[in-house]
Amino acid sequence: MRDLVADPKFLLRKKITADLHAKFPQDFLPVYSMVTFSNTPYHVAMQEDDAQNALFKEILAIPDVENKWNGPEVERVFREWLARK
Repeated sequence: MRDLVADPKFLLRKKITADLHAKFPQDFLPVYSMVTFSNTPYHVAMQEDDAQNALFKEILAIPDVENKWNGPEVERVFREWLARK
């Protein structure tokens, strides 16, 4: 964990995670919040972790995502991911 806080992609993912949760609180709950602040069973949180990792693989592959992390392209990828769930 200590090494990750210096990783720009990790920090970007944390920023996008917070933004998605703020915009879509009923549809997106970060895995950390599931485990720490809810009664979500751990095995369900781990399944969601896999799903969210797939989501962020798509989001972080968006060209120039560092400059458009809170824009419509990220929201489009999120909505498409949500529709597949």
